[in-house]
Amino acid sequence: MPPLKDFATIPEMFDFISNNYNTTKTYLKHKVSGKYVDVNYSQVRETTENLALGLASLGVKREDKVAIISENRPEWYYSDLAILSLGAVDVPLY
Repeated sequence: MPPLKDFATIPEMFDFISNNYNTTKTYLKHKVSGKYVDVNYSQVRETTENLALGLASLGVKREDKVAIISENRPEWYYSDLAILSLGAVDVPLY
């Protein structure tokens, strides 16, 4: 089956999906105080956009390299998507 739409980047795909589909659906879950908490598309989009705006205000721009040092957690994903949406390159450090 062919894709419904071709995307050039992951941020482009996320932008399309989060603008055109049910954004109240669960996008990811993570534990808070031992219990799983749902995070929906709208929340991920808002957090990612705010982080991207913050990074841009610090001078991050297209083709800059930005290091991420983090455990596996939602904030890592938000950072990754925010960096990519600015056209910068994320450099995970493990």
